[in-house]
Amino acid sequence: MARAVGRERGRSQAPEPLGRERSGGSGGRGGRGAALRGRRHFAAREARGGDRAEEEIRREWMFKLVGKETFTVGATKTKAAINIDAVSGFAYEYTLEINGKSLKQYIENRLKTTNTWILSLGGTDYRIVLEKDTMDVWCNGQKMETAGEFVEDGTETHFTVADHSCGIKAVSSGKRKEGIIHTLIVDNREIPEAVE
Repeated sequence: MARAVGRERGRSQAPEPLGRERSGGSGGRGGRGAALRGRRHFAAREARGGDRAEEEIRREWMFKLVGKETFTVGATKTKAAINIDAVSGFAYEYTLEINGKSLKQYIENRLKTTNTWILSLGGTDYRIVLEKDTMDVWCNGQKMETAGEFVEDGTETHFTVADHSCGIKAVSSGKRKEGIIHTLIVDNREIPEAVE
C-alpha cells in the first residue's frame, strides 16, 4: 500500500522570492501579472516495510509557488498529486491527494479493501498486503505468485516468502457486517494483523 510519509496538510513559509516577472503595462511594484518564483523541492515517499522508505520523485527548478505537482507511487503506479495553495501572505497550504482522494480518505478506503501483516523472517522484516477485491498478494511492494485452492471451510492462497511457506486462509465470519475473515499463516503459525 502506498503511504505518504508526513502530514496530509501542512503550512509552510515560502522561500525568499528569487525574482519577479511582470507582464502587461501595470508598472510599479507587485504590478498585475507579477509572479513570485522560488525553488520547490518535493520528495514523495512510499513506505516499504518498517522504517525503510524510497524517494519517488525529486524536482528542483524555478517555477511558480502555487499549483499542482502530479506523480505516481508504488509498483501499481498509483496517481498522486500535491496541491499548493496560497493561504495568506507568504503562507502556503500543501494537500496530498491519492487517486483523487485526500490522504485520509485514501487510507480509510485501503483499510476496508486490504489486510496487512508485518512479520520478521531470518532478521528481515516483510510487509504482506492482501487486496481483498482481487486477492492479489504483495510482499514489500512486489506482487507475489500465488496458488489458490478451495478447502472445507473456505479458501487458501499459498505463496512463499524467503523460502518460508505462507498461506492466507479466507473463511466466512457468519456475520454480514464482518464479511470474510482473512488469516495469514507462516510455517503453520498464525500471524496477527498489523494495526495501522
